[in-house]
Amino acid sequence: MKNKLMILTGALIVILAISVGLQGRTTNAAGQTVWAFGDSIMAGSVTNQWRSTAYPTLGATIPEMAGSLSGTTITNYSIGGSVLRAHPTAPTQMTLKKQIQNALASTTERPTTAIILIGHNDIYQFAENYNLNDPNSLELSKWEAVYADQALRDAGVAKVYWITPMPRTTTTQVSDVDSLAIEHRRDWYNEWLSAWLAPQGRIIDTRGLLGEKIAATNRSELANTAFFTGDGLHLNAAGNAQIAPAVAAKIR
Repeated sequence: MKNKLMILTGALIVILAISVGLQGRTTNAAGQTVWAFGDSIMAGSVTNQWRSTAYPTLGATIPEMAGSLSGTTITNYSIGGSVLRAHPTAPTQMTLKKQIQNALASTTERPTTAIILIGHNDIYQFAENYNLNDPNSLELSKWEAVYADQALRDAGVAKVYWITPMPRTTTTQVSDVDSLAIEHRRDWYNEWLSAWLAPQGRIIDTRGLLGEKIAATNRSELANTAFFTGDGLHLNAAGNAQIAPAVAAKIR
């Protein structure tokens, strides 16, 4: 009897130890570990060539809100000002590829899931064309997205979800560029992203969630200012709250 009690006690200790260990991991009920990558909208702050100070952090970020809704702690590697592809005149821009390399080098652990929101800066700084020989073509950024996606999957990340870039409302931050023209580029990029990932169930489609009206031509109008900070580009707490449930639904 004494030996049986000792065995049972030892088993309980092992179970408790496993339980405590799991509680310290960034997992949800499904046992997922989640990393996030992206630009300032994902990071919740930015300092770049257009701003000397970061835009105000208004409440929780999209990863924080999505993590709370899904019961998951998400490690956020996003950095403001990041791009899919560095502009030829700004080769030191932080890229998604560098974010992923830094994350993989920082730990031997690997997540089961990654969520990515990036492309806003590429859409601003590159042209809407299919010319792969044009260094200013947004088409080249698409290929960088494919390479980054494959890098994560090669590293053992089973699920990689991409969030469609969000619309803007004004030209306060980048007044030299027509906002509607940028919206056309964003639509063009999002249509490609959807065609690539929707059949695999790997897209988090946010189109229409921020008050923009989707026309029959699939071209969107500018978004509702209530969801944005004063620059008309970065989301406020209300805007993040519109996007987070769609993210949580994928990683729950």
